[in-house]
Amino acid sequence: MLKKRVKRQVIAREHTFFIPASLGLEKICAKQVRSLGLGATPSGEGGVTFQGKLTDMYKACLHLSLANRVLMRIHEFRATHFAELEKAVEGIPWELYLPASCPLNIRVTARKSKLYHSQAIAERVKKAILQQLEKYGERVDGGDESVPQEIFVRAVSDKFTLSIDACGELMHKRGFKESEGRAPIRETLAAAILEFAGYDGGQPLMDPMCGSGAFSTEAALIAANIPPGWNRDFAFFSWPAFKKQQWLYLRSQAEKQFKNITQPLVFASDIDEEACALLLETLERQGLDKIVKVSNEDILRLTPPQQVPNPGLIVVNPPYGLRLGTVPQAKELFASLCNRLAGQFPGWKLAVLVPHKDWTPLLPFSGKPFQKILHHGGLKIPLLIGKITDKH
Repeated sequence: MLKKRVKRQVIAREHTFFIPASLGLEKICAKQVRSLGLGATPSGEGGVTFQGKLTDMYKACLHLSLANRVLMRIHEFRATHFAELEKAVEGIPWELYLPASCPLNIRVTARKSKLYHSQAIAERVKKAILQQLEKYGERVDGGDESVPQEIFVRAVSDKFTLSIDACGELMHKRGFKESEGRAPIRETLAAAILEFAGYDGGQPLMDPMCGSGAFSTEAALIAANIPPGWNRDFAFFSWPAFKKQQWLYLRSQAEKQFKNITQPLVFASDIDEEACALLLETLERQGLDKIVKVSNEDILRLTPPQQVPNPGLIVVNPPYGLRLGTVPQAKELFASLCNRLAGQFPGWKLAVLVPHKDWTPLLPFSGKPFQKILHHGGLKIPLLIGKITDKH
């Protein structure tokens, strides 16, 4: 019986899971995985690997803020021609892992392999999986079979690794934004910047170029101790092995740790009135508007919030020239911003993305700042973190 096979071969067993992370974030992503009580190892493939059961995967999807996806490894094999590839894929009991009639997307990366044509590989893998599912008439009652499922195929030196994506949409999509502002920064990268800055939700945070509000919403989730995956669905909800009660139990355990915050801790502002209005709508829908105060304000007139007695953290993703006129114009704005911060915010910590090296001396830091190269929108951009001093 299929249910028994699913329970014995999928639910009861440990599996290998791979968490792709952005370049440079592997170590802190592994640290976050370990904080969930899971053994994690940074991988040379650009991510983190851990061993666990499906419930551990549920936990990772719910709680990880830095992961791009969570992939469950299904099978590894060698193939140097298409007949070997098809035979190996057909030999996998796909009925244990996938709904019987789900839409399938196949993603292929291949290098240093005799089989290198990604489209041809994808076509044969998809055909083999669908044929295998069609052979098996029995189904397990469960989730929505119309939810697309993604299979990742990785071929390196003729070694193939097949994985199923547990998430569906990328994990930076937290499930509560209906639109994104101008030149948005992904929530996963925003969460990483807050992690590097040591933000734990206990101190005030200012996001004075908030745009679509990635820094503000991530900070609000941290402050309220709400898991980043709380508001969204995942592809594994449709798997034959999915146990809804186990998922609901993990959510109930997380909900017990929520913090009730009634005074603003996060202060978001932007010169763009429409961006502020959209962010406020998002916060109100999710009940985060008590944590985040949104104001339509010019960053060059920024002052510390009156209700904040102690310095906190300021996070800034400045315009790179593409968002605001020319590069010289953007640099002039950046210099004015640094002067404003030096005059109004001594003692505050500043985390800022600096798109051009010659902008660095403008920063109002006391001492040598922490620096980390981040990958954002195909660019390598230094993140600098330090304490603001009035050096002018």
